[in-house]
Order: sequence, then C-alpha cells, then structure tokens
Amino acid sequence: MEENTSPTTALISSSVAGHDCCGGFGNIDFRQVARWEQRTRKLSRAFGSPHLACYSLGICILLLNILRSHCFTQAMMSQPKMEGLDNHTTYFLGLAFLGWGFVFVLSSFYALGFTGTFLGDYFGILKE
Repeated sequence: MEENTSPTTALISSSVAGHDCCGGFGNIDFRQVARWEQRTRKLSRAFGSPHLACYSLGICILLLNILRSHCFTQAMMSQPKMEGLDNHTTYFLGLAFLGWGFVFVLSSFYALGFTGTFLGDYFGILKE
C-alpha cells in the first residue's frame, strides 16, 4: 500500500501536531469545575480556604492557557501565509488591535481583581 505524501496531507499532519499537544485541555470547562466547587466545597476544603482554592484554579487556568497559546502559535507558524496580508500595514494594524484588546483585559482585571476574574464568585468570594 502506497503512503499518501501529498502537500495537503503534510499540511494536515503538521497542524494536527499542535492540536495533539493540548487537545485534551480544550475539553476542560472551568465553569463546570467552579460549579462543582460551589455545590460541594471540596476544593476549598482540600486547599484549606476558598481564597487559596480560587488562586490555585486561576493559576491552573493561566498555565493551561499559556500552553494552549503556544500550541496554537506553533500550528499557525506551520501554515502557509496569505501574500496579500503579509505586509507592514496589516502587521501594525494587528498590533494595534492586540494593544486595544490588552487594554480591555487589563481594565477588567483591575476592576474585578484576581478572584473576580477567575471564578471567585463560585468560591463564595464576592467583591464589595
């Protein structure tokens, strides 16, 4: 049986490698974990306090997002570039949108705090 080595197959297999790196992490819904904590309080008891449990869940979310972003970046770098979008204007426009989004993220993080951003309400931590 002859192995299929067409460019499409190589393209698919290279992008699948990035998905395999963190494929299982995409299925974790941290809101379900937080709802489970709200019903049972098992994480709070395991960590000794709701604040420590919330901080641990928030750090877990951050680390898994960093891993997912790395895998996504690696998969995107292996894809072909669209020549019409590969110029300085589009690059700097993308940076401007990225900066504007960063302002939104930082302002909401400042307003909500760490526990407000990372599901603290499910742990019984409410901002006054």
